[in-house]
Amino acid sequence: MPKTVTTFFFLMLCTLYTQAQITIGSETFPVIGDALKTEFDNAPNPDLIQITAEGPNQNWDFASLMSPQTTETNILSPSEGTAAAAFPDASYLILTNAGEAYFKKDDNKVELLGFAGPDPLGLGVDVTVVYENPATQRKAPLNYGDSYSDVSKFKISIDADLIPGLDTLGLPVSPDSIRLTLENNVLVEADAWGNLKVPNVNFDVLRLKRTTDTTIKIEGFAFGAWLDITALITGFFDFPTNNTAINYEFVSNESREIVATTSFDNDTVRTVQYIASDYTTNIVNSAKANQRSMTPYPNPAINTVRIDVNGFETDTYTLKIYNIVGEVVHEQQVNIEKGITTLKIDIRKLDTGAFLCSLLDRRKRVLSTSRLVKVGA
Repeated sequence: MPKTVTTFFFLMLCTLYTQAQITIGSETFPVIGDALKTEFDNAPNPDLIQITAEGPNQNWDFASLMSPQTTETNILSPSEGTAAAAFPDASYLILTNAGEAYFKKDDNKVELLGFAGPDPLGLGVDVTVVYENPATQRKAPLNYGDSYSDVSKFKISIDADLIPGLDTLGLPVSPDSIRLTLENNVLVEADAWGNLKVPNVNFDVLRLKRTTDTTIKIEGFAFGAWLDITALITGFFDFPTNNTAINYEFVSNESREIVATTSFDNDTVRTVQYIASDYTTNIVNSAKANQRSMTPYPNPAINTVRIDVNGFETDTYTLKIYNIVGEVVHEQQVNIEKGITTLKIDIRKLDTGAFLCSLLDRRKRVLSTSRLVKVGA
């Protein structure tokens, strides 16, 4: 008998793992008319916002993030941009503080084709930059364990007379123009999946580790040729010529917004951009409303666990907790409201170890199951 129920427990756990993993499809790509809502925390608590090791079935709690306001990014037709003629293949346009960004998308990826606006050197010159190799921003389909690499490049040429102080560097030649070539080598790895909780909302997510190696070459045009002056001019401009950055993106099949993006400095999370609780991308809001899920947190737990229950009709349900041999070690009636309901469960009487939490309807049918781990104080 114990062997039979243990096998049953194992099969339920395997089913749970299979159901919890998500696939990121092209339906999550932005479309014209979307208003993507995000918030930004530039000083997250490093003790609460941490990046875990790679692996499956994780829980991340970013509910402590705070932001003074919501930013709305509108997805526009390329024809609304001033530089649309330079990007005939563009699918949509985004207006940013840095100018106009033009994107192309198909069923498999979204690419940044280029931008128009103030030059990135901060010289006050308006430029239109078309990437020689477009920069892949999103890709689909994506599953846990997938990875892809991407190389993007663009060049900007600026009249040397527009660069104040250039003549004080003692260059061996006096260039007529300065050309900056930026190349990004990017590796994206879907290294983890699980559930991410941000303020007032949570999502099943795939975590993408994005490693970007940036190389900048600076050339001067003199005597009819471009000469590499990177080593001579390093430090004159306010940016490194070689840099490696690692960011983590948490993406969901429930929203067109990226759920959260973290930036790092010395292995510490420094900033987090995250989805606003009143996000409006309905492709996915309608799917979210119909998706049944139950998410325990904290997980592992010690004395009390909260369970966010989502996608159920208003009714009374039965919550059962099973131990590793399939025995019911806790059972109670719970009232669920349509939308998201948070249950608070006292687990002090449970032994330490792994459990399965199941929600059953009035006909005793199992509607959703989640894994729970209890640890000692």
